Amino acid sequence: MESLAIDAINLGAPLLTDVLDAQGLARLGALAVRRHYTDGQVVHERGDADSQMCLVVSGGVRLVRRREDGHVVMLSVMTAGSHYGDTVAVSGQPRTHDGIAYGATVVDHFDAAAFARILTEEPAILLALFRITAHRLNVVIELYDDVRRLSPTVRIAKVLARALQAAQVPDRLECVQEDLAQMLGLSGVSVGRALKDLQSLGLLKTGYRCIEVPDTARFHAWVDAQDP
Repeated sequence: MESLAIDAINLGAPLLTDVLDAQGLARLGALAVRRHYTDGQVVHERGDADSQMCLVVSGGVRLVRRREDGHVVMLSVMTAGSHYGDTVAVSGQPRTHDGIAYGATVVDHFDAAAFARILTEEPAILLALFRITAHRLNVVIELYDDVRRLSPTVRIAKVLARALQAAQVPDRLECVQEDLAQMLGLSGVSVGRALKDLQSLGLLKTGYRCIEVPDTARFHAWVDAQDP
């Protein structure tokens, strides 16, 4: 599986597996039903009313939504240690996106009964979920505000800057232009033009399935200056 650093939900957010201690992870695992998926296999579909929270153990799950014209908009790739669907489990509303396995993938599923036990019997797990959800909400609000105020070039730069803060390699992101376009709801042409603008400023270099940032301090300073 190709690694992917761009994640609209989890940019900078802690992973559930990092927030919980060994005891919390053990208690969480005892409530789960573990399932294995092959690359491209459907984990769940938009409109499903299964009310389950999911935790990605390995691989990834692409959360996507297909428009009537066939265009795919990607919300996120949930990678190992990431959870999602807790809001579905709380609200009981149908799922808003398809979940597609990204590479060989293992997912822990928490049905309504398991999630009810988390709510009533597992305060440490509940607090961890709340902390991560609060962070995600702040990111979503900022992204929504950026759509109304900033050019595509600055929006993309902000997403890359946030992703750099969470990247394993501090000056390199594993991603492709199509992923950026789907995540931000932009055309491939718009994303390509924005990346060329940033490259012409000497802020980044594009390679095969990757983006390199030679001077991360300068890159972050430029982004901050565009959106003070």
